[in-house]
This record gives sequence, structure tokens and C-alpha cells, in this order.
Amino acid sequence: MATRSATDSPSIYLLYQNISTCANYAQKKAYEVYQEAQQPGALQQKVYAFARSTLGIACICSSKYSALLGAAAVCISPNIVKPITQAAEGAITGIWDKMSFNVKVGGTAAGIILNYYGYSFFDLPCSIIAATSGAEMMLKALGKEEIAHLARQKEAELNDESKLA
Repeated sequence: MATRSATDSPSIYLLYQNISTCANYAQKKAYEVYQEAQQPGALQQKVYAFARSTLGIACICSSKYSALLGAAAVCISPNIVKPITQAAEGAITGIWDKMSFNVKVGGTAAGIILNYYGYSFFDLPCSIIAATSGAEMMLKALGKEEIAHLARQKEAELNDESKLA
């Protein structure tokens, strides 16, 4: 009695063929998007924003204590930390703006991979980015809380006026 292999089945063959077709299509589309994203425009801006955000999230994940330290520093002294955060963000933006498209995209991918495997030479820039991001998030949250506090005060004043009337 002859044995059949799994690939002898017509449904397995069709599945393999469909997966292969999908992979080829995805590769072709990815290349088209890559080519289009190299041209200045909205797509390139989205790719840059995605790469920068992804790298920032990866830095926060690997240097969570730096991000917490940045946020805590804002709580302690926002007037001192805000200009330092702006200077760090300016330096990061200056470096980012000087990079070519390929370096930004490739550097983001390499940075995330190196971050995942814990290469130590990536620790310092990652900690700086994480601390800056944590401080920026805290400054943004403080601004939102201040607006909410003012809105609550205004609502309380209106309620007091309506009770008097």
C-alpha cells in the first residue's frame, strides 16, 4: 500500500498556491508603497510619523523607568524640565530631519530589532528618547488637566450664579 504525503492532497496544494500568490502580491504592493513613499508628499509624512512613533514606543517599552523618570521630573519641576525636554526634542528632531528616507525606515527597523534583542549600545539613545517622551506626555496631561480644572471652575461659577438668581 502506497502512502500519500500531505502535499498530494489537492486542497493543500491549492492552499499553498493561494498563500504563494498572496505573498507575491504583498511583496509587490510593499515595493510599490516603498517607491511611492520615497517621493515627498502625504504618504512620506505618514511613513515618517509611523517610523518615529514606532521607535518612540519601542524606546518607552525597553526604558520604561526612564519614561517614568521624565514624567516624575515634570511633576517635581515643570518649569525646569520643559525647556530641557524642548531642547532634547529639538536635538532629536534635528538628527531625524538630516536622515535620508532609507536611513529613517531602515534605522527604525534595525533599532526595534536591536532593542528587542537588548543590544547595549542602543540603551543611551533609547533612554533619552523614552525620558523625553515621558516628560512630553506628562506636560500634555498637565495642560489637559489645567483646561479641565478651568472648565470645572467655570461650571461651578455658573451653577452658583443660577442658584442666586
